Amino acid sequence: MRRRQDLSSRERVRLALNHQQTDRIPIGLVCAGLNAPAERALDDWLSRERGVSAAQYLAPIVDIVEVSPRYIGPPPFGSLEDVRREVEERITVLGRGGGYILGPSHWIQAGTRPQNIAALFDTALSFYPY
Repeated sequence: MRRRQDLSSRERVRLALNHQQTDRIPIGLVCAGLNAPAERALDDWLSRERGVSAAQYLAPIVDIVEVSPRYIGPPPFGSLEDVRREVEERITVLGRGGGYILGPSHWIQAGTRPQNIAALFDTALSFYPY
């Protein structure tokens, strides 16, 4: 097997689905991913604030695999700190020992602040306690 830090997104998800430890937390956007208004808002915000499109931002971290546990997470209109706290808590509690895939249950809801969407992904990519 390849070294854990060299995993592709597909290998990372397969390991997590088999409850094995990965190099970082896979992120899942289940069903349709972002709905059109949320994707447009994220794209506008990322273009303005980071100089990249939503497609460029998501390409290295999104791979299509269907998983459908009940969503437990931050409210779509919470503060950035609410989002960060919820993501860290879910990874810490549910990800203990590997096998956790972070993601909304269906899609990120219309009206969700683009900053909250980016905070969800940024926190998951930077927070890896095990």
